[in-house]
This record gives sequence, structure tokens and C-alpha cells, in this order.
Amino acid sequence: MKMKMLAIAMVATFSTHAATRDAAADRFERDLYGNEVVVRTSVLDDFQGGFVDVEQRLDRIGDANYRYRYTEQSEDTKAYHWAYCNALGMEPDQDGETTFEGASSAWVCGQAAGERTLDSVIATAPSGSVPSGINFSAHGQVKFRSSQAGAAKAFLVVDNRCRLDWVHHFGGAFNVQRFIGVACLAHGPGFLSSRLDACVPRVCGYDTGTISVRP
Repeated sequence: MKMKMLAIAMVATFSTHAATRDAAADRFERDLYGNEVVVRTSVLDDFQGGFVDVEQRLDRIGDANYRYRYTEQSEDTKAYHWAYCNALGMEPDQDGETTFEGASSAWVCGQAAGERTLDSVIATAPSGSVPSGINFSAHGQVKFRSSQAGAAKAFLVVDNRCRLDWVHHFGGAFNVQRFIGVACLAHGPGFLSSRLDACVPRVCGYDTGTISVRP
């Protein structure tokens, strides 16, 4: 995958690893208002053939759900988010709210998709091939077109355990696309199913995919 030089410079500020490690590690802090914050460290692709430790500051919702907000992240985490999205030719979604479950990390990227047209949702679920025993990033794409104000929503699930919810509210008609990415652990060889559901105020759509896990 070809990547912009700016993104490469951002990723280079992290310490990389020669081998994979399993799932994320959490620690707990308090914000200025005394609310608990989960600081999650995940081992992710550094886009240069290695791996990197990436932190996300998350709000815990219930027992197993987490919320990610771009504005609450450290500068290093924002830099990784930019690198992740730049590798897809996109930019981070800085205003939306991402909620995910059963995954080490999740990222949402987007950019304007052109002039407004009729209401529609075109979803493309994650597919492809990954090696077993690693955390991999599964990303899909949604093109949202709405003739009225309201929410664009997306729900991504891989292997019925790695989940992400995303929503963004628009004050007028909108025509945008988003890349929706969630990290998931490939336990062993086989096939993982994926599904991406998405909605605008007047219409919804979905797509399914298959991810092959190599030995």
C-alpha cells in the first residue's frame, strides 16, 4: 500500500517491534472531572513492515463497550490516526463519535465525496487475507448521500466479536464517505465473516465479506 511521506514521518516517532504481541493492555486514569478513563495500548501496524505501540484514551460504557473521541487523544495518538487514514488516502474523522466492543482499537477516516445527490448508502465490508496469530486491521468503506440533515451511522462487526459503532450528525444535506476500521485478533487459520451496516435518515444499506486467515 503506497503511503504519503507525511504519514511516514508521523509513524516514525513511535518505537517499533520486530514481532507481534497479542491483545491490548489497559490501565486506568481519572480525568479533570474525576471520571475514569481507560488508557489502552495496542500493538498495531506501523505501515513500514513492523509494529508499534499505540495508546487510545477511551471512555468505558458499561462492561465491554468503549468510546473513542479524536479530540481527547494525545498528540502521538492523533499522529497515528492521521498516518492510518493517510495510508488509505483519507483524513481522520475528528468530530464523530466511535463506539466499539471486543476489539483492541478502532479508527474512522473520511473525506468529502463530491456534490449532493439522491439519498443512498453504499457499504463495502472488509475482505481479504491475513496471517494467523496477529492483531490485524479490518476496514470497510461507506458512501453516504442524504438530501436532508441528520445522522450518518455505521456498524461494523468481524467474526461476531470485534465490533465498532460510529455516528456523525450533519446540520444539512451531506455527501461523504468514511473508511471504518477495527482491529481484531486472528486466532488461527480459517475464515472470518464481516458485516458493515450503514444508514442515513431515509435509507440504510449493508454488505458482507470474508477474511481468510492464513497459517
